[in-house]
Amino acid sequence: MAKWHHTIVALLAMSFESIPLIIQGPQVGNVEQTSITFSWLTDTPGDSRVEYGPSPSSLNLAVQITTPRVWHVVKVSSLSPNSRYYYRVITGGLASPVYWTQTAVSRDRPFKFGSFGDSHGWGDSDYSG
Repeated sequence: MAKWHHTIVALLAMSFESIPLIIQGPQVGNVEQTSITFSWLTDTPGDSRVEYGPSPSSLNLAVQITTPRVWHVVKVSSLSPNSRYYYRVITGGLASPVYWTQTAVSRDRPFKFGSFGDSHGWGDSDYSG
Protein backbone atom coordinates (compact mmCIF):
# COMPACT_ATOMS: atom_id res chain seq x y z
CA MET A 1 0.00 0.00 0.00
CA ALA A 2 2.83 2.44 0.78
CA LYS A 3 4.26 1.86 -2.69
CA TRP A 4 1.00 2.98 -4.33
CA HIS A 5 0.77 5.94 -1.99
CA HIS A 6 4.23 7.19 -3.04
CA THR A 7 3.36 6.71 -6.73
CA ILE A 8 0.15 8.71 -6.40
CA VAL A 9 1.91 11.50 -4.50
CA ALA A 10 4.64 11.66 -7.16
CA LEU A 11 2.07 11.81 -9.98
CA LEU A 12 0.14 14.58 -8.24
CA ALA A 13 3.32 16.58 -7.69
CA MET A 14 4.25 16.21 -11.38
CA SER A 15 0.73 17.35 -12.39
CA PHE A 16 0.89 20.51 -10.27
CA GLU A 17 4.35 21.39 -11.56
CA SER A 18 2.95 21.74 -15.08
CA ILE A 19 0.12 24.13 -14.10
CA PRO A 20 1.16 27.79 -14.35
CA LEU A 21 0.56 29.74 -11.15
CA ILE A 22 -0.69 33.32 -11.29
CA ILE A 23 2.01 35.27 -9.46
CA GLN A 24 0.85 38.82 -10.25
CA GLY A 25 -2.54 40.23 -11.10
CA PRO A 26 -4.95 40.17 -12.66
CA GLN A 27 -4.74 43.86 -13.41
CA VAL A 28 -7.25 45.99 -15.29
CA GLY A 29 -5.99 48.66 -17.68
CA ASN A 30 -6.90 50.71 -20.71
CA VAL A 31 -10.51 50.98 -19.61
CA GLU A 32 -12.54 52.46 -22.45
CA GLN A 33 -16.23 52.78 -23.22
CA THR A 34 -16.41 49.48 -25.08
CA SER A 35 -13.22 47.62 -24.13
CA ILE A 36 -10.99 46.68 -21.20
CA THR A 37 -7.51 45.12 -21.18
CA PHE A 38 -6.65 42.51 -18.56
CA SER A 39 -3.10 41.41 -17.73
CA TRP A 40 -1.43 38.95 -15.35
CA LEU A 41 1.86 37.16 -14.81
CA THR A 42 2.41 33.42 -14.40
CA ASP A 43 5.48 31.48 -13.28
CA THR A 44 5.53 29.30 -16.42
CA PRO A 45 4.13 29.78 -19.94
CA GLY A 46 0.49 28.96 -20.57
CA ASP A 47 -2.57 30.03 -22.50
CA SER A 48 -4.55 33.18 -21.65
CA ARG A 49 -8.30 33.24 -21.09
CA VAL A 50 -10.65 35.86 -19.67
CA GLU A 51 -14.18 34.80 -18.84
CA TYR A 52 -16.63 37.62 -18.18
CA GLY A 53 -20.31 38.41 -17.86
CA PRO A 54 -23.04 40.46 -16.16
CA SER A 55 -22.91 38.60 -12.82
CA PRO A 56 -20.48 36.39 -10.88
CA SER A 57 -22.54 33.32 -11.77
CA SER A 58 -22.87 34.23 -15.46
CA LEU A 59 -19.32 34.37 -16.85
CA ASN A 60 -20.70 33.18 -20.19
CA LEU A 61 -18.42 35.18 -22.52
CA ALA A 62 -14.71 34.58 -23.10
CA VAL A 63 -11.64 35.70 -25.00
CA GLN A 64 -8.78 33.22 -25.29
CA ILE A 65 -5.23 33.37 -26.65
CA THR A 66 -3.65 29.95 -27.09
CA THR A 67 -0.04 31.07 -27.62
CA PRO A 68 1.84 30.14 -24.41
CA ARG A 69 3.28 33.10 -22.49
CA VAL A 70 4.11 34.21 -18.95
CA TRP A 71 2.94 37.85 -19.32
CA HIS A 72 -0.70 37.60 -20.35
CA VAL A 73 -2.48 40.54 -21.98
CA VAL A 74 -6.05 40.10 -23.22
CA LYS A 75 -8.25 42.85 -24.63
CA VAL A 76 -12.00 42.32 -24.28
CA SER A 77 -14.06 44.34 -26.75
CA SER A 78 -17.71 44.91 -27.71
CA LEU A 79 -18.67 45.91 -24.18
CA SER A 80 -21.38 48.41 -23.21
CA PRO A 81 -20.40 51.84 -21.83
CA ASN A 82 -20.84 52.51 -18.10
CA SER A 83 -21.50 48.83 -17.37
CA ARG A 84 -20.23 46.53 -14.64
CA TYR A 85 -18.62 43.27 -15.74
CA TYR A 86 -17.54 40.35 -13.59
CA TYR A 87 -14.47 38.44 -14.72
CA ARG A 88 -11.82 35.88 -13.95
CA VAL A 89 -8.60 34.98 -15.72
CA ILE A 90 -7.57 31.41 -16.46
CA THR A 91 -4.19 29.95 -17.39
CA GLY A 92 -3.56 26.24 -17.73
CA GLY A 93 -6.89 25.40 -16.13
CA LEU A 94 -6.11 27.45 -13.00
CA ALA A 95 -8.63 30.26 -12.48
CA SER A 96 -8.36 33.44 -10.44
CA PRO A 97 -11.16 34.47 -8.09
CA VAL A 98 -14.02 36.40 -9.70
CA TYR A 99 -13.60 40.19 -9.63
CA TRP A 100 -15.57 43.06 -11.16
CA THR A 101 -14.72 46.19 -13.10
CA GLN A 102 -16.64 48.81 -15.04
CA THR A 103 -16.32 50.31 -18.50
CA ALA A 104 -15.94 54.06 -19.00
CA VAL A 105 -19.01 56.26 -19.15
CA SER A 106 -20.42 57.51 -22.45
CA ARG A 107 -18.76 60.64 -23.82
CA ASP A 108 -21.90 62.75 -23.34
CA ARG A 109 -22.33 61.79 -19.65
CA PRO A 110 -20.70 63.97 -16.97
CA PHE A 111 -18.63 62.16 -14.35
CA LYS A 112 -16.40 62.77 -11.33
CA PHE A 113 -13.20 61.00 -10.42
CA GLY A 114 -10.59 60.97 -7.69
CA SER A 115 -6.87 60.53 -7.93
CA PHE A 116 -4.29 59.44 -5.39
CA GLY A 117 -0.64 58.51 -5.40
CA ASP A 118 2.15 57.12 -3.29
CA SER A 119 5.59 58.72 -3.52
CA HIS A 120 7.15 55.85 -1.52
CA GLY A 121 8.82 58.44 0.68
CA TRP A 122 10.29 60.67 -2.03
CA GLY A 123 10.18 64.24 -0.81
CA ASP A 124 9.58 63.29 2.82
CA SER A 125 12.06 64.91 5.19
CA ASP A 126 12.69 61.57 6.91
CA TYR A 127 13.51 59.73 3.67
CA SER A 128 17.13 58.62 3.72
CA GLY A 129 17.36 56.59 0.50
